[in-house]
Amino acid sequence: MILWILLVISATPITADIKRGNDWHWKEIKDSSCRDGSKAGIYVKNAEHSSHVVIFLEGGNACFNRLTCGLSPRKVRKKNLIEKGILSNNQDSPVHNWNFVYVPYCTGDIHSGSSRNVLVPGVGTQHFVGYDNLTLILKWIKGNFDDINKILLAGASAGGYGTIFNYEKVTEYFQTSVVYLLDDSGIPLTDQYLAPCLQKKVRDLWNFDIWFSKRCKNCRKKDGGGLYHYIHYLLQKYDPSKFGFVSSYGDTVIRKFYGFGHKKCKGSLPFYPLEKFKAGLRDFATQFSHYGIHLNFFDGIDHVHILSNKFFQKNGNQKSIADWLKNMINRHNDHI
Repeated sequence: MILWILLVISATPITADIKRGNDWHWKEIKDSSCRDGSKAGIYVKNAEHSSHVVIFLEGGNACFNRLTCGLSPRKVRKKNLIEKGILSNNQDSPVHNWNFVYVPYCTGDIHSGSSRNVLVPGVGTQHFVGYDNLTLILKWIKGNFDDINKILLAGASAGGYGTIFNYEKVTEYFQTSVVYLLDDSGIPLTDQYLAPCLQKKVRDLWNFDIWFSKRCKNCRKKDGGGLYHYIHYLLQKYDPSKFGFVSSYGDTVIRKFYGFGHKKCKGSLPFYPLEKFKAGLRDFATQFSHYGIHLNFFDGIDHVHILSNKFFQKNGNQKSIADWLKNMINRHNDHI
């Protein structure tokens, strides 16, 4: 009996700084900040008797000019999280009984920047510190959860991009944990489809590749392109079966973002051409599917799929994104 009690205790996260139960709790993270200098933090839901954690990176556009910065949150607006999709307690979700750390988005840099006091014309001085914030958040998680067995680093839109550029850091912080990546609607296409000038603009502004370009020789080309090579780097270093990517072929939000690369970034398209974006996703599949990653690309123009009931909707094969994710976590290489 004593041994059984000890085993249960060791499998349960130690969370002295947060409450247990099914409610979300706000936790301000010391020294973290938003792009306007205000305080940042996280929402935490501490499950009972679970050694698994979902780290979810919120989306919300990107900040690199007056228009885009106006659409991207500059501070955390505390709110009641809508428990739909992957955030819900629906037992059809493979992570419904996991611990959750929800990272609000307020840095405008796809959770990956490391540059303070940056002047954006027409906007003012900004602090692009998403990468620095997440470093502090990971330290907090490590200090408040004990014996983490599995981690799902998930994100949507800007948060989806953030999963890619923070995956290596998470694995380094939690070397004894199995770390999965779920990227919803935030896929960096090859240079043929994602203009190198646009890549250069955000890379220089946010200073978000200073830490990985030294490790990945092909990740920064002279024209600013090469970001997609970082995915090659990750898949060669880590187990590809732990990587999952979700997108619709006509995602209108990402197509708008890609449109800023039009005419070598001297003009913008209302929407990046549908057929070209679709060709870009197919090229992505050609580039990376042979590694054994999990791809879930489908028709439609919707943006973000795991934060609503779309997460549970069955497709033509009578499978949902939730089913697909369950197969991925169970180490089954299942492509929809």
